[in-house]
Amino acid sequence: VPVTGLPAEEYLPLFPYGGVSGKLSHYQQMEEQLLNPQRRQRIQILAQTDNTPLISTAEEVSSTPVTSLNEPSVSSAPMMAANTSATAPMMAANTAPTVEEEESITGTTAQGLLATYSSDYETLNKLLLAKDTEGISLSFQDLERRSNLRSAFGSNQMFLVITDPNSLKTFDTSEPPQVIKEYFLENLLTIVGWKFNLNPDNWRVNQSDGSNTVLIFKFLDKPLLDILKDTALWEQPDVFVANDANPQTQVQQIKEVRDRLVKFFEDAIATANDPNASEKDRDNAAPLARVGSSTFWSGMIALNVALPADLGLPQELRALECGIQNADNFYAQYVGSNGTPILPKDGQLEAEQSSLFGLLDYQDNSVPETGPSGYAFQVSSLRVQFQNSQISAFSSEVNLTLDKLFGEATLLLNSRSRRNIVILKGFTEEHNGVTTYAFSFSGENYFALPDSYILNTVDIVKAEFATDPDSQEVTIGRFTLWGRFNFRNLAEIDLFSFGIETPPDQELLNFNNFEDNPGKLALTALEVLNRKGLVDNNQQAQDVLTDYNNLIASGEEIRDSITAIQDRALEAFQSLNAEILTIDDEDVQLAVKASNLNETLKLLDDNEQFLPFSKVVIIMECNNAGDTTFSFDSSQIAFDLVKSKVRTNSLYGKFPLKLVNFVELDPNKPDSQPKGYLPVKTPLGSSSIPTSGFGLNFELNLGSLGALAGAAQFVVNLLVVWQPNSDGSQEKAQTFVGLRLPGIGGDVLGFPLQSVLKLSFKTVELIVDRSSNNAAYLLKIKKIALKLFVLSFPPNGQTEIVIFGNPDATDSNDAVGWYAAYAK
Repeated sequence: VPVTGLPAEEYLPLFPYGGVSGKLSHYQQMEEQLLNPQRRQRIQILAQTDNTPLISTAEEVSSTPVTSLNEPSVSSAPMMAANTSATAPMMAANTAPTVEEEESITGTTAQGLLATYSSDYETLNKLLLAKDTEGISLSFQDLERRSNLRSAFGSNQMFLVITDPNSLKTFDTSEPPQVIKEYFLENLLTIVGWKFNLNPDNWRVNQSDGSNTVLIFKFLDKPLLDILKDTALWEQPDVFVANDANPQTQVQQIKEVRDRLVKFFEDAIATANDPNASEKDRDNAAPLARVGSSTFWSGMIALNVALPADLGLPQELRALECGIQNADNFYAQYVGSNGTPILPKDGQLEAEQSSLFGLLDYQDNSVPETGPSGYAFQVSSLRVQFQNSQISAFSSEVNLTLDKLFGEATLLLNSRSRRNIVILKGFTEEHNGVTTYAFSFSGENYFALPDSYILNTVDIVKAEFATDPDSQEVTIGRFTLWGRFNFRNLAEIDLFSFGIETPPDQELLNFNNFEDNPGKLALTALEVLNRKGLVDNNQQAQDVLTDYNNLIASGEEIRDSITAIQDRALEAFQSLNAEILTIDDEDVQLAVKASNLNETLKLLDDNEQFLPFSKVVIIMECNNAGDTTFSFDSSQIAFDLVKSKVRTNSLYGKFPLKLVNFVELDPNKPDSQPKGYLPVKTPLGSSSIPTSGFGLNFELNLGSLGALAGAAQFVVNLLVVWQPNSDGSQEKAQTFVGLRLPGIGGDVLGFPLQSVLKLSFKTVELIVDRSSNNAAYLLKIKKIALKLFVLSFPPNGQTEIVIFGNPDATDSNDAVGWYAAYAK
């Protein structure tokens, strides 16, 4: 071998096939398992000690055959970096190389990977592993002639497992060793906006569940699972897998990695072929099963891959970062490449986009803390699967915790988890070839406000979540809510009008006693009653308990199955004899109360008296430090008056009011403070306008004042505000009712007529008469006078005007009546 400069006594082990008998496959297996590892080891040693100069110019490459152990193949023919069928062998035609600025040479390796070499071939400047959907390369760089990594890619039949991230670096001999070179600097792989970080510094190592990062290259015509079982077929496992200097420890480390990978792929193959496995699990396992069992699959696969520090999400999903509570477990189960087409273009070899695949399947069942704001955001699940460099499946669930609404504590009545959460589901849509993401919810979420004197429930019926596209320094997410106000019928006066028809001041239920859902409590109570022999003759209860015990015995506490049994348990519990339910047992009595809650839910389901609203926004901001803040914005809230319905004897039902807008009073927003309102005395009392609270602004059209007022309509504003019982310390409803007169010149003391004339008054009172079946509401304006500068008419006495609605009104409340009285 004169070109390599090797002495004559050097040899490579060969296997003589001539004259053998029996099946050649047996000899081939012997050669692969015994001789091939010896040859690879010998070639590696020779390559690292071979000092023969390699070709230094393009002219030499084109004219001189190269036979050194370190010489690459160069090619201008179309290439695929990995084969996917037996009929598509890798081409490596030895033709003239491409010279880039006379300093580098582009060609392909024995595996068909695009490679750029220094002009003397001493350094493999760049070995392209994949090209992502952004057109960015994933590659190794600056592989020296005698480096272990370059030697590993020297064979067209190779299998490489890398678990030690330090094997992709070179260290000096100092203590502690310092990195002097890194081979894997182009380590970010992007698939349609999703970024995966293969930087060795971010590899998952020493994970208790075995989810360490593993990088595998397969260019060997055997099933990957078979190769994994035979470490003799692995390239330099003592370098890339074992990281201990002790040979015995190295053997143990390699064995542990082998066993873990074999089990991983065996489990995937079993799951993919298991008809009893869930569709999701089969879909997750299918690519791994194909990679693990196919003889002719070649390519790269990385297991348990971290995402970048900013979590690597597409821009339109950036706000999800605020809800990843367990960032350590937010990683891709696998990403890989089936191959990269290499094509000639303008006299150069160029890589096309790789065929990429992958899976990220994140789950988080923890319960986040809400903090003072009463809000929290959690990504409970996120699954995205890639095939052929496209998203093949996407699903996600995010939880918005609403422990407060409109400043008051909440209790979600129909929550199975007993958490005050709205669950939004994520999905994708294709628009002109562009993938868009959306998160939404529609359904019934009944949020009771147990401490509130004003609200029974706030029903959230629709929600959407989106990332603010304009956010730069911080990530901003917006939750937009649609729902219904269900106001209480206050005993003194029904100011807020919109809500379920109940006797005045009657609570639907005291919800503070419940810590679990009604079905679960009912199931527990049935078990108690069964032990006492009180439901032996109730077949419905016995069937529920039998099915529940069978489910537990099977060890499959599937959430949907448990939920179905709990629902049946509630029905069985409600069917029991009332006398049985009087038993003195805490579990049974809790279930009795919970069954009443279920009746309340039915009542709410049937309720049609509410005030629909839209565009309540909760704004979430988070930064790179992990700080998340929430703010409540009701400035854009709108009402659907067509679908709204009031209580029969309410203020809105009996008075000619028109709901104009929602009002939020925020002490931090001075502009939110309404101006020009005169306090109105009501049966609830009289007070000055508060600095914080929420309210409804109505218009009251009182007709025309005639020629004196230029025929203008006399429309006043009636503002009804409540202060939230935020800390539960209020002993009664805290409300403010204000009246504002029309016109730019109007103020709290009067209403301008012609020029210098002014109609003034001193006090306003709103009263209600509930002595009959039809309530009557009266607005009394007292001490009215016409003023001309300092003159007043009448000069003495008292004048009052009483404005009243139609107490017999049913469908319409646009009629208004007046009368006036004067007393000397």
